[in-house]
Amino acid sequence: MTSLTKILDQYHIWLKPVPRDGLCLFRAFCDAYYGHQREDKVHEIARICVPAREPLPINCLEHSSYKHYLNKLANHFNVQLIIFSVCKVLYIWPESQDAGISLRVIKLSSSRQHFGVCYDQDYVENLAFIQSIIYELLYQLVIPLESPIFNDTKAVSNGLLTVEQFNKKHKTTNNNLAVSYRVVKALHPNFYRNIEFDLWKHLLSSGDNPSPLIDLGDQHFHWNKEPISIKKTRVVNNNRR
Repeated sequence: MTSLTKILDQYHIWLKPVPRDGLCLFRAFCDAYYGHQREDKVHEIARICVPAREPLPINCLEHSSYKHYLNKLANHFNVQLIIFSVCKVLYIWPESQDAGISLRVIKLSSSRQHFGVCYDQDYVENLAFIQSIIYELLYQLVIPLESPIFNDTKAVSNGLLTVEQFNKKHKTTNNNLAVSYRVVKALHPNFYRNIEFDLWKHLLSSGDNPSPLIDLGDQHFHWNKEPISIKKTRVVNNNRR
């Protein structure tokens, strides 16, 4: 069987597998905002040139460790849409026939709740740059980090402080972390493009979960378990041609 990765490679599309609990904040709130509306097929993430006019439905992220931060992030939704519009990064339906749109990001979901994200290879660097801007906005506008927390985050990344020491030092009165370590870690520039992949590799090496790539083949399944295939540069549902 020819793997989905090889099929995508023929059309110069890069597949980045990430676990559900390792999604970056941007993809998490996009999934929450649009995914709950169409969980039975490929999700429409956003037409970035159209600003959002309604608040983020946080209630559909009860399972997410990012719920607290997504709640804060909702007020800055339009700011990030503007950034994406300027950089001409569009998230659209793979089935879209809009001839004026040349870049697309296809978000796939497997039957094991793991995600594969397909990027146009020519724009991978732009996407990484935009992600770094988003984290800068999170740091400056959304998450009121004090300098000791951020300095200790850098100490963890440099091996001068363990994760356990960091967590113990920055516990709040209700015994919860003031800021999720994953979020704080992601704010460090050295981790802008690596945090998702690092988390996936950690899960893979620990043996806790099988590789997400197990589910990515010629027959890749959405939550409704309907098979799809790759045709040209877009995902086509075999049952809905």
